[in-house]
Amino acid sequence: MSGGCCDFVWYSGGVVGLGGNSKRRFKGLLIGPFFGIIDYQQKVLGMAKPAKGKARVKVTASGKKVSYGQAGKAKGGGSRVKPGTPKGDSYCARSMGIKKGLSKKKQNDPNTPNNLSRKRWKCAGTKSRRK
Repeated sequence: MSGGCCDFVWYSGGVVGLGGNSKRRFKGLLIGPFFGIIDYQQKVLGMAKPAKGKARVKVTASGKKVSYGQAGKAKGGGSRVKPGTPKGDSYCARSMGIKKGLSKKKQNDPNTPNNLSRKRWKCAGTKSRRK
């Protein structure tokens, strides 16, 4: 590409004209002088990695990353999350109290860390289901 007044980038058989120092998004791609075509989705999302001390991460439809759950293994080396056990019932009761303290909008939002963890523990109210 030249550094003149109007740089052109080929995209899907069509030509996209760029002038000056402008940056424009075109069908999910970031296009600009001296940039060529950069895959915009890959640059923003990449591989999602949970925050420090968190077990999992969910990337929402809007691209927001939500980390949740405690990282590491249980004492015996197994999984920390064991639905359908007394420990699971205890977690579900505790997290239900957290849920009640939130606004109605947050209570019903499936992408809050509390709701994602409750889903992993298979919580139904204050009890943890086996299946």
